[in-house]
Amino acid sequence: MSIEKRGNLYRVTLIIRGKLYRGTFKTLKEAKAYSKDPSGYFEFEKNISFKELLERYADEEAKWHKGAKQDILRIKKIQRDRRISSVCISILCAKDFNDYFCRRLRVKTNRNTLVTECTLKKERAIMHSALEFAIRKGLLETNPMVGVMKLHDTPHRERIASAQEIAMLCQEVGWHGTEIPKTVTQRVVAAFVFSTLTGMRLGEICELERSWIYPKSISLPAGVTKTNRRRDVALSNEARKILNIILPLNLPKVFGLHRGSVTTIFKRLRDKLGFTILKDTHGNVIQEALRFHDGRATFCTHAAQKLPPLALARQLGHTDIKMTMRYYRESADRIADLLD
Repeated sequence: MSIEKRGNLYRVTLIIRGKLYRGTFKTLKEAKAYSKDPSGYFEFEKNISFKELLERYADEEAKWHKGAKQDILRIKKIQRDRRISSVCISILCAKDFNDYFCRRLRVKTNRNTLVTECTLKKERAIMHSALEFAIRKGLLETNPMVGVMKLHDTPHRERIASAQEIAMLCQEVGWHGTEIPKTVTQRVVAAFVFSTLTGMRLGEICELERSWIYPKSISLPAGVTKTNRRRDVALSNEARKILNIILPLNLPKVFGLHRGSVTTIFKRLRDKLGFTILKDTHGNVIQEALRFHDGRATFCTHAAQKLPPLALARQLGHTDIKMTMRYYRESADRIADLLD
């Protein structure tokens, strides 16, 4: 048993019949009373607020997720909404969640744009997981999110990097694919080119180690991939050339890059070169801004001309061919050329 002070509240941790239970109290007297006589403890747990449930879910489960950092940030965002976080979990209903999503859809972000439904789908997944966690702990019998409004899917991106854009990126940083990249910025561009040649994700490239590399493939362990499944990535001649240029640097990780800094540097290069959003006279987006992750779609689009669908899905690490289709973004002009 332990009592821990968190801000103005007191957290009690008990182990009863081999199971871990936690409760939050406003005063130390209440915390000590329940720690000495837990007879009313279980009933108290069922009356905790949604905010307290989210906190417990974050402490016991979410922090172990692969995307724990982003999950914790989303949990804190939900907790700041007092209208839903203050509701007792035993009386939560679909209306509470519908009201929450309607409010969030009217909120503007720091970029002065409205919150997208894609963001809300991620928050909804967090809420659903927290409530399922409560069911496993015996705090709820059913999930109150049943019947909550359906959020529309965000239109899939249609952006890939053209050969000209890749050449301009290389020219901007002074790296032409034949010499060792000496600066971090050059290694960022080299990593992007490598992504367009292999379909590897940014996180996989940043974590790449020398011992995973074989003559014609890369063996990615389960802990590195997004799906937590081991995957082998085939290497083309061009991809092997980039590795042969990078490996002499002898960095702890092959590319020596941190995921956060790569995103920042790539965005700065993109904006400088003008690979940003293009709109027509009516404000409709006719070309999306280039992202590092579009290198993966660039590979898929080009490789689809050479690989059968199942081989392409295996290279990208997809178990559902429908996901692979999202990354195939061939332009109408190119399709017209193929028809001729």
